[in-house]
Amino acid sequence: MQMKKNLFKTSLILLLITTFYSCTSEDDNPINSIKLVKVLTHTNSSGVSRNLNITYNNSNNIKRIDSESYYKLYTYSGENISKIESITLPNTPYYTIEFTYLNGRVVNTKRTNHYNSSVMYVDYSYSSDGRINRICLYDSDQEKNDGLCEKSYQIEYAGATTNYLEKTFLRDVGLTLFETKTKWEYDSNTRPFFGQAINTISIPYATNGLEVDWEIVYSLNNPTKRTQKDNNTGVYNLSKTYNYLYDKDGSPIMMETKKYDLTNGNLLSTFKSEIKY
Repeated sequence: MQMKKNLFKTSLILLLITTFYSCTSEDDNPINSIKLVKVLTHTNSSGVSRNLNITYNNSNNIKRIDSESYYKLYTYSGENISKIESITLPNTPYYTIEFTYLNGRVVNTKRTNHYNSSVMYVDYSYSSDGRINRICLYDSDQEKNDGLCEKSYQIEYAGATTNYLEKTFLRDVGLTLFETKTKWEYDSNTRPFFGQAINTISIPYATNGLEVDWEIVYSLNNPTKRTQKDNNTGVYNLSKTYNYLYDKDGSPIMMETKKYDLTNGNLLSTFKSEIKY
């Protein structure tokens, strides 16, 4: 009987020890059930490729991006990205982007280009449904202080999504207002995911540091086609097409972007991105 009691106690102690180390291990290394992009490989028309290796923190938000020629560091205030620093190897600051939030939304970004000491500000306005409907661009401290929005975007969306239906760029030059309109089409698949913090800041012109079009990161689905309006004829000419390969979950693992001449429709360039999760 005494032997059975000792055996029971020994088994109980081993069970408690195993449970303790199991829980400790899970706390230190949380299980990542979210499908995050880990590597982007971009290849241009000349066949030159560049890898972007993405590291995430324990909250599944981007902490660092490494390439062959630079790296990017992400600083947080709580769960919000407050700063992105792009640094040319080995250690030369290239640009810094600082983010200002109001009620959980980005309302302003400031980009400082260290290579030429220039600055760029972007202000964001939101509609009542929480989507961005106007973006103002300022190329200097003076423009920002004057508050004159001479360059802006106006955005319309498809239904209740964040997919662009139409995006209009306006540039006020003296007494002349230049207008560029683009229309978009999308597939029904979910776009690549880079973490919730990137979702919050991946808004037009805020730059996500991933070297992909803003529409890829801000939209709900994956763009398939972009056309641009000819202001003389009113016709929308083909500007870009996006073709994908998907995995079994319907997530893109390859994207091919083709850019076309707006006047004659000739293919200008092909850009490929391989996506690894």
